[in-house]
Amino acid sequence: MDFKKEFLRKHAKKLLPFFVRNNISPEFLVLFRIIFGFITALSLFFLEYPFYIIFLVLYQFVLILDYVDGDLARIQKKFSLTWAKIDFVFHYILSFSFLLALLIKYFSNYGTNTIFFICLVGISLIMIIMLISTYNYKIVSGRGYQGFLKPIYSFIAMENTFNLFFFLMIFNLWELALFCYSLLYILIFLVKVYKFIISSTS
Repeated sequence: MDFKKEFLRKHAKKLLPFFVRNNISPEFLVLFRIIFGFITALSLFFLEYPFYIIFLVLYQFVLILDYVDGDLARIQKKFSLTWAKIDFVFHYILSFSFLLALLIKYFSNYGTNTIFFICLVGISLIMIIMLISTYNYKIVSGRGYQGFLKPIYSFIAMENTFNLFFFLMIFNLWELALFCYSLLYILIFLVKVYKFIISSTS
């Protein structure tokens, strides 16, 4: 069981009456998360530690809105598959933006080296993974991890609150965050290619 996710979801739902009472739409919540995500990505590039931490911390609370927009859409009867896909796609785009900001910072500090090119490949693959995942889009795709994998995914995935990326950045380990997540996306890409080959030959 993913205790972190269940705890946050439980408390996030307390915000529902406020959104319903003020007629705040789920589309507004999605747009707000996207815009604040881009602002946070810009802070990673333009600000130094510890100033960008302010935006990262605030962004974790903004991400909590992701737990209520679906319920809000059902209450207001405004569910839209298009907006669900937009939300899904921008999880990838924001991950790409965060890591790209760190890669540019890495280049400014260290220039081009082996680690730079590994990270460049990993970050570039995010967009390919996004296209593959969008093509095979399912609303419940994020719930596909069960058992012990579910809390691990919740802790690692950048689109989730208080994840590994956040804690590495809190302790100013941004180079490690950049390298680890670049390798992670390379691994995800290879797994998707492997699954595609298996499904094509079966």
